[in-house]
Amino acid sequence: MDLADAAVHPDGARELEPLLQHKDAGFRVWIVHVLGTLRDNGRLPMLRALLFDPGQPDPVRAAALEYLAVDHADIEALLKNAKSAGARFQRAAAVALEGAALTDDEKEIAAQLSETRGH
Repeated sequence: MDLADAAVHPDGARELEPLLQHKDAGFRVWIVHVLGTLRDNGRLPMLRALLFDPGQPDPVRAAALEYLAVDHADIEALLKNAKSAGARFQRAAAVALEGAALTDDEKEIAAQLSETRGH
């Protein structure tokens, strides 16, 4: 295969979408990182869907979170997901929530996540 044939256009997020169904979670994490670096705004709904998909393993969801800006509407769902997730996703959630305007209850949960993160 010619390298040019394997290239993904910077605006080609939809080209990668079928690869997000691959059975190997490590491969999906790699695809999420490629997707996250594209300039195509079509990547954002795909990343958001991965982030909140309970069927995705923590490394895939954590990778998706690295490329998303968490808005206030996401905070409650993110904290709920993080409380029952593994350490890798909890650390990613703690990083994503740094500097966010949180309620007192949300701050308490975020503090617990930060402890998991090692801060």
